[in-house]
Amino acid sequence: ERAVFVCGPTGFMKAVAAICEEKAAAFHAEAFTPPVFVPTDAAAMVTLTLSKSRREITVPGGMPLLDALEAQGIKPRSGCRMGICNTCACGKSGGVTRNLLDNSVSVDDTASLRICVSVAVGDLTLDEDSHEVHRAGEEISLTATEFDLLAYLMRHPGVIDELAGEAL
Repeated sequence: ERAVFVCGPTGFMKAVAAICEEKAAAFHAEAFTPPVFVPTDAAAMVTLTLSKSRREITVPGGMPLLDALEAQGIKPRSGCRMGICNTCACGKSGGVTRNLLDNSVSVDDTASLRICVSVAVGDLTLDEDSHEVHRAGEEISLTATEFDLLAYLMRHPGVIDELAGEAL
């Protein structure tokens, strides 16, 4: 008598359920799928500038940036399409974005963003290379969160010393 607990994409869940239906005493599943975002203002068009390729494209406002780029035939790296894995993370060097998960707005020109869950609020420049961090000539791979933390610490020298002092 075994209980099976599974979490994953819908197709995976169905396959596991089919295998376990007669063998498991209990089957518990939690499926996840990428959220479906409906553009908020499809009539408004924005210009995306890709700094690396110096390419400018016009896309519908309110459309997730990953979807908008793919609709133009551009294939950025992506993974979960839910804002979790950070595979699609890139930087921006100009413009304003809105996070579709929490509606937060970012005006910081040095911010990294997950393009699968971000939309442009007006014209935007994406900096595809902004997450490159090197130490002793070797690139260090960082998630979007790690990059944001590093960028924050570089803009606020001494904050670690302050925090360490409070902890003592």
